[in-house]
Amino acid sequence: MPQYNIEYQDVLIIDSNDADQSSKRIKLSGSGMLILSGIVKDAESGQPLGNVTVTVTDSARTQTTTTDNNGMYILSGVTHGNCSISFSQTDYKPQTIQKTMQLLQGNTQDAQLAY
Repeated sequence: MPQYNIEYQDVLIIDSNDADQSSKRIKLSGSGMLILSGIVKDAESGQPLGNVTVTVTDSARTQTTTTDNNGMYILSGVTHGNCSISFSQTDYKPQTIQKTMQLLQGNTQDAQLAY
């Protein structure tokens, strides 16, 4: 999966064979977003934790997801730069980690929750 948050610009030229129609130049621009993923485990047993709430706050928005039964989560659309990642589940101490999302790299953040 692409994990980029890069502004890009390009030009698409459509040539016309019709004498009455000139070639068309279409300017393209946009940006991609990053993907954050990880695994959350119990700090004592090392077992994966399902149903952990994972909240990511970056410069653009706050997004929330939950881990699956294997403790895995994935969030797309995270902005390049600094973000705050919070992990919480009933009976465990919540944990917040500050992270810098990087371009051209896999962005993962695992966590271990303790009682």
